[in-house]
Amino acid sequence: MDRASISLLLIAVCGCISAFPQDLRNVGSPKATTYSESKPYTPRPDDKNAKKDKKDKKQKTLPETKEIAVVPPGEGTLTIPVKVYDKGGHPVVGLEDRDLRVYLDDKEVEITSVRTKPEALDVVLLLDVSPSGIKHLKTIKSLASQIVGQLQPQDKVTVVTFGAGAKIRVDRSLDRTLILKAIQKLEMSDGTAFYDALSKIAEQRPDSRSNPVTLVVISDGVDTTSKSSYAGSLSALEKGSFVSYVFFLDTFAEATEQFRQPPQFVPHGSSLKEITEDYREARNYLDDLWDLSGGRVYLPSTDVNVPDEVRGRYYVTIRLPLGESGARHSIRVRVTHPGLQILAKGSFVNP
Repeated sequence: MDRASISLLLIAVCGCISAFPQDLRNVGSPKATTYSESKPYTPRPDDKNAKKDKKDKKQKTLPETKEIAVVPPGEGTLTIPVKVYDKGGHPVVGLEDRDLRVYLDDKEVEITSVRTKPEALDVVLLLDVSPSGIKHLKTIKSLASQIVGQLQPQDKVTVVTFGAGAKIRVDRSLDRTLILKAIQKLEMSDGTAFYDALSKIAEQRPDSRSNPVTLVVISDGVDTTSKSSYAGSLSALEKGSFVSYVFFLDTFAEATEQFRQPPQFVPHGSSLKEITEDYREARNYLDDLWDLSGGRVYLPSTDVNVPDEVRGRYYVTIRLPLGESGARHSIRVRVTHPGLQILAKGSFVNP
């Protein structure tokens, strides 16, 4: 394959990533004239899911949504961080409780409270130290350190890395020196257990339903060694309240560099077609990750203050549905004003 063909392939697979920072997919319904709504999250059809899902038939599908039974007062709640933008992409402030509605499976549920400006954030930095990101390690460290520097003193930080496996480097710490030191000590590792890392984070945060977690992911999204599946890891996050901010590392050029060498020097291993499919799967996964949580995706060069973005959300608490374990419920957050863009968690899976 010549250089021109490789360039076209790069554009086809990863070119649209550069548009992500401007892409607000959870937009108000075009039919709505008196209100705006977030978009419910729907998992990709099985035939489009990652190849790893085919190895795990048990997690291929989830039980059908059951009829909702409201939990008695005090027995269970879910807090949904909601971001509202005007047509120009500017945050909308000053909304009141009466301006908000929440629907589970198209049925309005009770809102028990609406808060703004949380006292403290629970931030998890998930950092990719797999071989594909070896040329981006400096960027990963710099970006992670920058985000830590933007936090307020009361914000807790957890640092998790993934290579061959997931490792918690720092857990819910307020010690900025300790956190920054852990980030600067990062080294590359073998393997890419991305899905395992996300499943581990979800498992470590069973209280996230009432205490939302800000998940900052710095990765290319490629997974090669996880035991967890594509669908299973996303479902684990649906059981809690996570807002995912993805900083996309474009490593496709490095991954396909061998195919731009003279034919006699091309090593044995994955074919260009296989690598391309891995990166297409990675893009889909990152897309799903931020979409299901009502988060955002950026390039590392994007000038953004994630903590400020999180603090500018409305924290809407609702009564949890009572249903069969594993049952999925769609979520729509409605604002009683037209022409707005709303980002919010799009589904909930019963633990």
